[in-house]
Amino acid sequence: MDIDEISGIGTATCETDLDAVAQNYYQAEVHCTVTDFNGTQVAHGEKIDDDFGKGFAQVVLIFPCIPGTTYQVTANHLLVVLLDEFGQPGPGELQGFVPYDLFNFRFYETTPGDYFHTMLLTPGPYLQK
Repeated sequence: MDIDEISGIGTATCETDLDAVAQNYYQAEVHCTVTDFNGTQVAHGEKIDDDFGKGFAQVVLIFPCIPGTTYQVTANHLLVVLLDEFGQPGPGELQGFVPYDLFNFRFYETTPGDYFHTMLLTPGPYLQK
């Protein structure tokens, strides 16, 4: 995140990258949110890898800000399963084709938090200028 004190414009960048193996099975997605010191949402955006197989998604938010105010950028990193397979459905899924989740990332959907090398929810640093 960067704040231009002269113009009062803030820029926040959130991105997620998949490694070469994961790109074959998943689509990258990132959600980016900026909040002020009161927790009020100032800006939000999301992007999914539209180029199937590139494994990269980036959101750049440009928003008005007040120099001297504290802002927080939060990025939610998601993986979308690209393939289906015929198999045993999970809770709430119909019998037949189910997502082919080779690396079992769906496990982390029900346990959001910070994971080493598998960041799904990463609170950003506070920045004050």
